[in-house]
Amino acid sequence: MLKTNQVRNLLISVLLITGFTPLCSKPPKTNTSKTSITETNNLTERQKEARSQTNLGNTYYYTDNYTMAIACFNKAIELDSNFADAYYNRGNIYYNTGEFDKAISDYNKTLELNPKKIDAMVDIYTAYKTKNDISKADYWRKQTLKYKDRLSEDQLRELGVSTSPGRLPG
Repeated sequence: MLKTNQVRNLLISVLLITGFTPLCSKPPKTNTSKTSITETNNLTERQKEARSQTNLGNTYYYTDNYTMAIACFNKAIELDSNFADAYYNRGNIYYNTGEFDKAISDYNKTLELNPKKIDAMVDIYTAYKTKNDISKADYWRKQTLKYKDRLSEDQLRELGVSTSPGRLPG
């Protein structure tokens, strides 16, 4: 039985093979973001298109087509420079391709626009840790742990905090 990711990748492959080649200029008609219908209705057309570009960028991201994904996220940012998710998702690509300074810049912009985006804090910590910049990694670890109650077990483990029963968290 095919899993959801396999089905999505197969569908995208078929679309690309049959000549469907969106160049991040014509967004899909559907809105699959987590934005509520009321919030969507209050968005300008440019903001709605930015979200569609981000959704399309996410599709490319999950099929490892980082070039097209970045093009879509760039277009989303051009349309709505205050859309934190576009910066965050582009930062993830930069992180995955080893461009840690660009990733950190995008994660910082994400936090500037959405200070509640704890994932960006964890990712800044991880990027500095990967760069072996211990002092900055330690700073971001401490900043992130201020929101410990909002972190997942995986995030706590990433930050070096024990989640095992019987042990005090670090």
